[in-house]
Amino acid sequence: QPGVQPLAQVARSLDELYHYHIDITDSAIAHRTVSAWFVDPPAPRDAVIAICRAVGARCVVGDSSATISARSP
Repeated sequence: QPGVQPLAQVARSLDELYHYHIDITDSAIAHRTVSAWFVDPPAPRDAVIAICRAVGARCVVGDSSATISARSP
């Protein structure tokens, strides 16, 4: 499907475009696919928060980087 990418690729894109580093600590999460369309491009931090909600992951988000991990059961 067009626009659908693994989370790991989305993380690389955010790093390349905005110099916002994302560390994904769980390979299963890294392979989850996401798709998003924004009318106005969000700040990278806001995009990561939305992505974490979409894939059901836990996020620790800072001004220039984030860590995405599996939610604890």
